[in-house]
Amino acid sequence: MIRACSLVLLISFLLPTAKVQPRKVPAPQSPLAHPASPVHPAIIKKINFQDDQDDLAFPLIIMEDTTIARKINARLQHEILQQLTPKAGKRIFDKIRWKPGGTGLDELAFTVLVNSDKLLALEFDEEWMAAYPSSYQEYFQFDIRTGAPIRLGDIITPAGKKQLEKDLRNKRQIRINSHLEELKKDPDAKEDLEEIKESLLSANELANPEHFSIRPRGLRFYKGNNLPHAIQALDADLDIDYSFRQISPWLTDFGKKLLLNP
Repeated sequence: MIRACSLVLLISFLLPTAKVQPRKVPAPQSPLAHPASPVHPAIIKKINFQDDQDDLAFPLIIMEDTTIARKINARLQHEILQQLTPKAGKRIFDKIRWKPGGTGLDELAFTVLVNSDKLLALEFDEEWMAAYPSSYQEYFQFDIRTGAPIRLGDIITPAGKKQLEKDLRNKRQIRINSHLEELKKDPDAKEDLEEIKESLLSANELANPEHFSIRPRGLRFYKGNNLPHAIQALDADLDIDYSFRQISPWLTDFGKKLLLNP
Protein backbone atom coordinates (compact mmCIF):
# COMPACT_ATOMS: atom_id res chain seq x y z
CA MET A 1 0.00 0.00 0.00
CA ILE A 2 2.80 2.40 0.92
CA ARG A 3 4.63 1.53 -2.33
CA ALA A 4 1.48 2.23 -4.41
CA CYS A 5 0.98 5.64 -2.82
CA SER A 6 4.65 6.51 -3.33
CA LEU A 7 4.42 5.51 -6.99
CA VAL A 8 1.36 7.72 -7.55
CA LEU A 9 3.10 10.69 -5.92
CA LEU A 10 6.22 10.13 -8.03
CA ILE A 11 4.23 10.00 -11.28
CA SER A 12 2.33 13.18 -10.34
CA PHE A 13 5.61 14.94 -9.63
CA LEU A 14 7.16 13.93 -12.95
CA LEU A 15 4.16 14.78 -15.18
CA PRO A 16 4.05 18.42 -16.44
CA THR A 17 1.37 20.54 -14.85
CA ALA A 18 -1.33 21.64 -17.32
CA LYS A 19 -1.64 25.41 -17.56
CA VAL A 20 -5.12 26.84 -17.03
CA GLN A 21 -5.86 29.26 -19.83
CA PRO A 22 -7.66 32.43 -18.70
CA ARG A 23 -11.15 32.82 -20.11
CA LYS A 24 -11.22 35.40 -22.89
CA VAL A 25 -13.87 38.07 -22.44
CA PRO A 26 -14.99 39.60 -25.75
CA ALA A 27 -14.35 43.31 -26.05
CA PRO A 28 -17.47 45.50 -26.01
CA GLN A 29 -18.71 46.30 -29.48
CA SER A 30 -18.37 49.88 -30.62
CA PRO A 31 -21.65 51.47 -31.70
CA LEU A 32 -20.01 51.96 -35.10
CA ALA A 33 -18.51 48.48 -35.36
CA HIS A 34 -19.38 46.76 -38.61
CA PRO A 35 -20.68 43.26 -39.25
CA ALA A 36 -18.55 40.96 -41.38
CA SER A 37 -21.41 40.01 -43.72
CA PRO A 38 -22.33 42.40 -46.55
CA VAL A 39 -25.27 44.74 -46.03
CA HIS A 40 -27.68 45.81 -48.75
CA PRO A 41 -29.32 49.23 -49.05
CA ALA A 42 -32.61 49.65 -47.22
CA ILE A 43 -36.05 49.42 -48.77
CA ILE A 44 -38.04 52.59 -48.06
CA LYS A 45 -41.82 52.30 -47.78
CA LYS A 46 -43.84 55.53 -47.72
CA ILE A 47 -46.73 55.89 -45.28
CA ASN A 48 -49.17 58.66 -46.25
CA PHE A 49 -51.92 60.57 -44.53
CA GLN A 50 -53.92 63.22 -46.35
CA ASP A 51 -57.11 65.11 -45.59
CA ASP A 52 -58.44 68.65 -46.00
CA GLN A 53 -55.96 70.02 -43.44
CA ASP A 54 -52.90 67.78 -43.46
CA ASP A 55 -50.54 66.26 -46.02
CA LEU A 56 -48.13 63.93 -44.25
CA ALA A 57 -45.65 61.32 -45.46
CA PHE A 58 -43.23 59.24 -43.38
CA PRO A 59 -40.71 56.49 -44.21
CA LEU A 60 -40.75 52.93 -42.95
CA ILE A 61 -37.28 51.35 -43.20
CA ILE A 62 -37.21 47.70 -44.23
CA MET A 63 -33.98 45.64 -44.09
CA GLU A 64 -32.84 42.04 -44.05
CA ASP A 65 -31.53 42.65 -40.52
CA THR A 66 -34.76 43.49 -38.72
CA THR A 67 -32.91 44.54 -35.53
CA ILE A 68 -31.08 47.33 -37.39
CA ALA A 69 -34.30 48.37 -39.16
CA ARG A 70 -36.10 48.59 -35.79
CA LYS A 71 -33.34 50.82 -34.39
CA ILE A 72 -33.59 53.25 -37.29
CA ASN A 73 -37.40 53.27 -37.34
CA ALA A 74 -37.57 53.78 -33.58
CA ARG A 75 -35.28 56.81 -33.70
CA LEU A 76 -37.14 58.43 -36.61
CA GLN A 77 -40.52 57.85 -35.01
CA HIS A 78 -39.33 59.21 -31.66
CA GLU A 79 -37.73 62.33 -33.15
CA ILE A 80 -40.33 63.21 -35.80
CA LEU A 81 -43.58 61.64 -34.62
CA GLN A 82 -42.88 61.95 -30.87
CA GLN A 83 -43.94 58.37 -30.29
CA LEU A 84 -42.97 54.75 -30.86
CA THR A 85 -45.55 52.87 -32.89
CA PRO A 86 -45.20 49.05 -33.06
CA LYS A 87 -47.35 48.86 -36.18
CA ALA A 88 -46.59 51.59 -38.69
CA GLY A 89 -50.07 52.35 -40.01
CA LYS A 90 -51.65 55.72 -40.62
CA ARG A 91 -52.28 56.17 -36.88
CA ILE A 92 -48.59 56.95 -36.46
CA PHE A 93 -49.48 60.57 -37.23
CA ASP A 94 -52.14 60.89 -34.51
CA LYS A 95 -49.92 62.56 -31.95
CA ILE A 96 -48.36 65.23 -34.18
CA ARG A 97 -50.81 66.04 -36.98
CA TRP A 98 -52.55 69.40 -36.90
CA LYS A 99 -56.24 69.57 -36.05
CA PRO A 100 -58.38 72.72 -36.21
CA GLY A 101 -58.04 74.74 -33.02
CA GLY A 102 -54.79 73.10 -32.02
CA THR A 103 -51.12 72.90 -33.00
CA GLY A 104 -49.23 70.29 -34.98
CA LEU A 105 -47.72 69.31 -38.31
CA ASP A 106 -49.89 70.05 -41.32
CA GLU A 107 -47.12 69.22 -43.81
CA LEU A 108 -44.49 66.51 -43.60
CA ALA A 109 -42.44 65.18 -46.50
CA PHE A 110 -39.15 63.32 -46.76
CA THR A 111 -36.38 62.86 -49.30
CA VAL A 112 -33.88 59.99 -49.37
CA LEU A 113 -30.52 61.71 -49.88
CA VAL A 114 -28.31 58.60 -49.75
CA ASN A 115 -29.21 54.92 -49.52
CA SER A 116 -26.13 52.73 -49.92
CA ASP A 117 -24.57 49.65 -48.34
CA LYS A 118 -22.90 51.98 -45.79
CA LEU A 119 -25.19 54.89 -45.23
CA LEU A 120 -28.81 56.01 -45.07
CA ALA A 121 -29.39 59.79 -45.10
CA LEU A 122 -32.85 61.38 -44.97
CA GLU A 123 -34.17 64.94 -45.19
CA PHE A 124 -37.54 65.94 -43.71
CA ASP A 125 -39.44 69.07 -44.74
CA GLU A 126 -41.97 70.08 -42.11
CA GLU A 127 -44.50 72.82 -41.44
CA TRP A 128 -45.72 73.28 -37.88
CA MET A 129 -49.03 75.07 -37.55
CA ALA A 130 -49.66 77.21 -34.48
CA ALA A 131 -50.56 80.92 -34.35
CA TYR A 132 -48.78 81.06 -37.71
CA PRO A 133 -47.09 78.39 -39.86
CA SER A 134 -43.40 77.68 -39.30
CA SER A 135 -41.39 75.74 -41.88
CA TYR A 136 -38.17 73.93 -41.09
CA GLN A 137 -36.05 70.91 -42.02
CA GLU A 138 -34.57 68.01 -40.09
CA TYR A 139 -31.82 65.65 -41.22
CA PHE A 140 -30.87 62.15 -40.13
CA GLN A 141 -28.04 59.87 -41.18
CA PHE A 142 -27.41 56.31 -40.06
CA ASP A 143 -24.66 53.74 -40.39
CA ILE A 144 -26.69 51.15 -42.28
CA ARG A 145 -24.42 48.37 -40.99
CA THR A 146 -25.29 48.97 -37.31
CA GLY A 147 -28.26 51.32 -37.23
CA ALA A 148 -26.25 53.86 -35.23
CA PRO A 149 -26.97 57.54 -35.91
CA ILE A 150 -24.01 59.38 -37.43
CA ARG A 151 -23.13 62.56 -35.57
CA LEU A 152 -20.62 65.24 -36.44
CA GLY A 153 -18.08 63.92 -33.93
CA ASP A 154 -18.16 60.52 -35.63
CA ILE A 155 -16.89 61.89 -38.94
CA ILE A 156 -15.06 65.16 -38.07
CA THR A 157 -12.06 65.34 -35.71
CA PRO A 158 -12.06 67.89 -32.82
CA ALA A 159 -9.32 69.89 -34.55
CA GLY A 160 -11.20 69.65 -37.83
CA LYS A 161 -14.37 70.93 -36.16
CA LYS A 162 -12.59 74.11 -35.03
CA GLN A 163 -11.33 74.76 -38.56
CA LEU A 164 -14.75 73.96 -39.99
CA GLU A 165 -16.48 76.40 -37.64
CA LYS A 166 -14.09 79.19 -38.61
CA ASP A 167 -14.51 78.45 -42.31
CA LEU A 168 -18.32 78.34 -42.03
CA ARG A 169 -18.43 81.73 -40.31
CA ASN A 170 -16.15 83.26 -42.94
CA LYS A 171 -18.16 81.86 -45.86
CA ARG A 172 -21.45 82.94 -44.30
CA GLN A 173 -20.14 86.43 -43.58
CA ILE A 174 -19.37 86.85 -47.28
CA ARG A 175 -22.92 85.79 -48.12
CA ILE A 176 -24.40 88.12 -45.47
CA ASN A 177 -22.46 91.09 -46.83
CA SER A 178 -23.60 90.33 -50.38
CA HIS A 179 -27.20 89.80 -49.25
CA LEU A 180 -27.31 93.12 -47.39
CA GLU A 181 -25.97 94.94 -50.45
CA GLU A 182 -28.76 93.42 -52.55
CA LEU A 183 -31.41 94.38 -49.98
CA LYS A 184 -30.26 98.00 -50.11
CA LYS A 185 -31.63 98.06 -53.67
CA ASP A 186 -35.02 96.75 -52.50
CA PRO A 187 -37.34 99.59 -51.38
CA ASP A 188 -39.59 97.09 -49.55
CA ALA A 189 -36.67 96.03 -47.31
CA LYS A 190 -35.46 99.52 -46.44
CA GLU A 191 -37.24 99.94 -43.10
CA ASP A 192 -36.21 96.45 -41.93
CA LEU A 193 -32.62 96.59 -43.12
CA GLU A 194 -31.03 97.33 -39.75
CA GLU A 195 -32.98 94.55 -38.00
CA ILE A 196 -32.04 92.11 -40.77
CA LYS A 197 -28.37 93.04 -40.45
CA GLU A 198 -28.35 92.61 -36.68
CA SER A 199 -30.20 89.28 -36.87
CA LEU A 200 -27.90 87.83 -39.52
CA LEU A 201 -24.72 88.95 -37.77
CA SER A 202 -26.01 87.52 -34.50
CA ALA A 203 -26.92 84.23 -36.18
CA ASN A 204 -23.42 83.93 -37.64
CA GLU A 205 -21.77 84.12 -34.20
CA LEU A 206 -22.51 80.41 -33.86
CA ALA A 207 -21.42 78.16 -36.72
CA ASN A 208 -23.68 75.25 -35.64
CA PRO A 209 -21.82 72.59 -37.65
CA GLU A 210 -23.92 69.92 -35.92
CA HIS A 211 -26.74 70.91 -38.27
CA PHE A 212 -25.60 68.96 -41.31
CA SER A 213 -26.61 66.34 -43.80
CA ILE A 214 -24.62 63.85 -45.84
CA ARG A 215 -25.42 64.05 -49.53
CA PRO A 216 -24.28 61.99 -52.54
CA ARG A 217 -21.17 64.14 -53.20
CA GLY A 218 -20.54 65.98 -49.96
CA LEU A 219 -21.85 67.56 -46.77
CA ARG A 220 -24.25 70.46 -46.35
CA PHE A 221 -24.24 72.64 -43.22
CA TYR A 222 -27.54 74.37 -42.53
CA LYS A 223 -28.33 77.78 -41.11
CA GLY A 224 -31.96 78.72 -41.58
CA ASN A 225 -34.75 80.71 -39.93
CA ASN A 226 -32.38 83.53 -39.00
CA LEU A 227 -35.02 86.29 -39.08
CA PRO A 228 -38.28 86.91 -37.22
CA HIS A 229 -41.34 85.39 -38.85
CA ALA A 230 -42.69 88.74 -40.11
CA ILE A 231 -39.60 89.33 -42.29
CA GLN A 232 -38.49 85.73 -42.85
CA ALA A 233 -38.96 86.13 -46.60
CA LEU A 234 -35.92 88.45 -46.57
CA ASP A 235 -33.62 85.86 -44.97
CA ALA A 236 -30.22 85.04 -46.48
CA ASP A 237 -29.25 81.62 -47.76
CA LEU A 238 -26.52 80.57 -45.31
CA ASP A 239 -26.44 76.84 -46.14
CA ILE A 240 -22.87 75.88 -47.06
CA ASP A 241 -21.86 72.85 -49.16
CA TYR A 242 -18.51 71.04 -49.05
CA SER A 243 -17.44 68.26 -51.35
CA PHE A 244 -15.95 65.14 -49.78
CA ARG A 245 -12.58 66.23 -51.18
CA GLN A 246 -12.83 69.63 -49.49
CA ILE A 247 -13.81 68.13 -46.15
CA SER A 248 -11.32 65.24 -46.29
CA PRO A 249 -8.53 66.91 -44.19
CA TRP A 250 -10.96 67.17 -41.27
CA LEU A 251 -12.35 63.62 -41.40
CA THR A 252 -11.86 60.96 -38.74
CA ASP A 253 -10.72 57.48 -39.78
CA PHE A 254 -14.33 56.35 -39.64
CA GLY A 255 -15.39 59.36 -41.69
CA LYS A 256 -12.83 58.54 -44.38
CA LYS A 257 -13.98 54.91 -44.57
CA LEU A 258 -17.61 55.96 -44.71
CA LEU A 259 -17.38 58.84 -47.17
CA LEU A 260 -14.21 58.41 -49.24
CA ASN A 261 -13.69 54.70 -49.69
CA PRO A 262 -15.92 53.01 -52.29
